[in-house]
Amino acid sequence: MIIIPSHAMYNFNGYPITWLIYGKIHGDLYVDGGHGVDAPPYKEFFTIPNGTKIVWASVFIGIWGGNEYNSGWIEVFLNSSSFGRQEIKGVNDNSLNIFGSTHGCYLVAYNITSYLELNKTIEISVETGGTIDGRIYGIVLVVVFEKPNTVIKFCIGAGNVGLHYLIQGQTYDSFTFTFEDTYLQSDFATATLYVSYLATSLGEADYLYFNDNLLDSNAGDESSGAYFDLDSYNVSLYLDSSNHVEFQRGAEGYIHPILAILTASYKPGLGEDEDYIHYNSEEYSGNSEFNWLYIEIPAIVLITLLVFMFQYRRKKKMIQERA
Repeated sequence: MIIIPSHAMYNFNGYPITWLIYGKIHGDLYVDGGHGVDAPPYKEFFTIPNGTKIVWASVFIGIWGGNEYNSGWIEVFLNSSSFGRQEIKGVNDNSLNIFGSTHGCYLVAYNITSYLELNKTIEISVETGGTIDGRIYGIVLVVVFEKPNTVIKFCIGAGNVGLHYLIQGQTYDSFTFTFEDTYLQSDFATATLYVSYLATSLGEADYLYFNDNLLDSNAGDESSGAYFDLDSYNVSLYLDSSNHVEFQRGAEGYIHPILAILTASYKPGLGEDEDYIHYNSEEYSGNSEFNWLYIEIPAIVLITLLVFMFQYRRKKKMIQERA
């Protein structure tokens, strides 16, 4: 169930948004979530689109800890089935899928690829406890799925960037994430940028740029509920061979970009060459390709060594018997 295992532990400045998966598929991308700060049990309903196969799915949960020293736990349920209770340890946290920054703002992430079905409505709910505040900022579900007659290129990035004003002589004012892969504007009919933030404030100017084009001067404006944003922008006219998104704190005291997703739909008749998907082996272990490399290859090596040792001992015994 763990996602983004980048040796996570608490870091005041947070964790850079890092690509998890990118590629080109005959399929589509589903992104949805909400609904702003609320006390647990926090529930969100998602309707998974129709298609032929789920390729990858992950859920991202924002939690307010109150401060970085509080501790507690989180338990996530999918249609009432628990993924198990997990500890949140504040500054002492070393969980691979819990990313704490600033004064106790957490992103918790789970890979749920094997638990979803297409064309279904699901409920994801979250319980928390302990000395943490425990309120939930929001839940975001991202699903990559195959379906005929639609071809997209996409890149999904996640992290918990802790942009902040002057703290102990240091500010953290901006962060830039560059999307993997090459995009030629002439190939695509539309292109969409999805971003999500925690700890946003209405009326405090902050800035979002795509390829140095200003998209929003109040991007973190609690558009999806109190202290939470999940927004999409049409970036078709700004698409380039290399693409990046920049988050600027502006007048926000604290703001936490957690997701940056780019998806572009090919024009009819284009993109019909072979599909491909890349998983970040250093940042993500929730896919079968990565697990196969790290589990099956050592097993093959071990079996080979055992066969070699057996043959060696057998020949040695035969030589000794003949002597």
